[in-house]
Amino acid sequence: MVSLLAKNIYKVPQVITRVFDNQKHDVYESSEYGLKTICSTSLTVDSILATLEDPDFDEQYFNIRSHTCRFHTLKCSKGWDGRTVSEIPCRAREVLFAVIDGQSVMTFGRDNPTVRTDDTLVFAKMVD
Repeated sequence: MVSLLAKNIYKVPQVITRVFDNQKHDVYESSEYGLKTICSTSLTVDSILATLEDPDFDEQYFNIRSHTCRFHTLKCSKGWDGRTVSEIPCRAREVLFAVIDGQSVMTFGRDNPTVRTDDTLVFAKMVD
């Protein structure tokens, strides 16, 4: 494997390995190999599913250490007006990360703010 050669033989300080099988992700990142991985298959599938569920879906991906986190925004629906963050449903393995109000002030979801119809909700999910 080229990544192991780069890391162990050529002493490249930071090697990122692209994997197509998400199940191999844990093996490559184990203490035995110690490689950082990105699974392009998982990223693609997750993005396609999100777009199919909501055509207005706006998302950004960020890498945190060797993991990829997806953030997406959604305008507050009228049915959620007056509810707290803990009352708003999330997709599987997703959290309501923050609320951005009409004056562009962000409040973290853990503070359990009440949302209004002019708010933008920011959801987060670890992808791999």
